[in-house]
Order: sequence, then C-alpha cells, then structure tokens
Amino acid sequence: GDSVWGARPARTIARPGLRSPAALALRLQAGSIIGWSLGALALGLLAGSLGKAIAAADTANSDVTAALRAILQSQGTSLTQLLVSVLFSMVGILAATCALQAVIRMRQEEVAGTAELLLAAPVGRVRWLTGYLVLGTAAVVLVMVLAALGTWATLSGAGDTSMDATAIWQTAAAQLPAALIYLAVPALVFVLWPAATVAIGWILLGLGVVFGIFGGMVGLDQKIRDLSPFTHTPVPHGDATDWSGAWWMLGIAVLAAALSVAVMRRREVGTA
Repeated sequence: GDSVWGARPARTIARPGLRSPAALALRLQAGSIIGWSLGALALGLLAGSLGKAIAAADTANSDVTAALRAILQSQGTSLTQLLVSVLFSMVGILAATCALQAVIRMRQEEVAGTAELLLAAPVGRVRWLTGYLVLGTAAVVLVMVLAALGTWATLSGAGDTSMDATAIWQTAAAQLPAALIYLAVPALVFVLWPAATVAIGWILLGLGVVFGIFGGMVGLDQKIRDLSPFTHTPVPHGDATDWSGAWWMLGIAVLAAALSVAVMRRREVGTA
C-alpha cells in the first residue's frame, strides 16, 4: 500500500479540541492571547495597588490629577476611580490589540496558503471567518475580566472602599465596545481589501491611541480626538454615567461584523 499511497504529513483525524475553525484559531493564537491576558492582569493589580496609594496622598489639585482628567475628559469621579479608569484604558488598548491580531492572523493564514487547505475540508468561508470573530471577542472579554479581577483583589485586600466591585466591573465593561471596533472593522477590511488588512489595522489602532488616549494631554482639537473610539469610552460614576458612546460603538462593531460575514460569502480566498 505504501508504494501506491504516500505517507500523510499529519494525522488523518484531528484531536477533539481541533475539530472546529474556532478551536484551530485558538491553537494558533493561544500564546499571544495568554500574553495579553497576563499583561491585563498585571495592569489590574497595579491599578488596585496605586488606587489606594494615590487616594491617601494629597494630590487632589496636583498636575497628576489634571493629567488624568485630561486623558478621560471626566470631572465627576473620585481620585481612585480616575486612576483605575486611566489604567483600564491602557488595558483597553491591550484588548484592542489582541482583537486586531486575530484578524491579522487570519490574513497571514490566507497568504501562507494554509487557509485554502482548511477550506478544502468541509469548512465554509463564513464559518472560518466567524470562528476568528468569536475567538477575538472571547479574547477581548478575557483580557478585561482578568484586569477587573486583579483590581478587585488588590482593592479588597487593602480594605479600600473608595471603589466597589460594581464600579470596577462597569469600568472594565466600558472598555469592551472600543476594543470590539478593532476586531470588526479590520475584519470588514479583510473581506473587502485583503492586502491592506495589516496596514490599515495598525494605522487605525495607532491613530486611535494617539488621538483618544494622549490627545487631551498634548492639546489636540476635540474634533480630532472624537475620531478615536477610545475618546467615547464611558467613565462610570454612578447613575450619572453616560453610556451612549458605548452603545453606538457596540452597534458599529456589530454592523461591521455582520457586513464582513455577508461579504465573505462571495469573497475568493487566495494568497494575493
């Protein structure tokens, strides 16, 4: 039989954990997701540790406080919550990067030709794309959950009651819509203009960080800052929180993801 049929380069039947596009995508990206998640946990622990310290210091009118408020454009939060929100905005960047890398990995698989091998099996293009979108969404949620757990653990352990668990989880949840923008919009670019996926994805993220996170500190015009999804991330402070920015960003992410899935039905998969 060996003289007629050549040896296969791999197993004929995949392991149970690799029998779906999402599972394969997880296998390919597990290392990077773990890295971003550990970074988020570290920032969460740092946020909780510094929150109590900065609240105990006499910094209510300091330049540090002014800089924090310039980043968030917020005036109605406590000093602890202000610092936690700023550090969570950094975690939001990690989550957005993790989401973007899911789309970039999909493009890399296409260019390398491995996507064609996968699609030669009974796996449709839509299912392949959806697997990466699901994984990207789950990775974003994981990053923010670990950051929230780290902050909650350190604040609770220190006996700091200036920010309760509800406020911590709200601050983490507020980062999700902006991060999902950087999953869905690059996915739409991927199906419409594949060759530009990597460049446009990193450009959008870079400009979003500069305009939204650092724009207030360097005095950028508000109209320019408003181009960044991070500018519209809510800063929770009780019942007065304005969640409208989160809702419309979530709507844009859902719409972009839906359009990418619809267009993918007729898109050719190649290496160009």
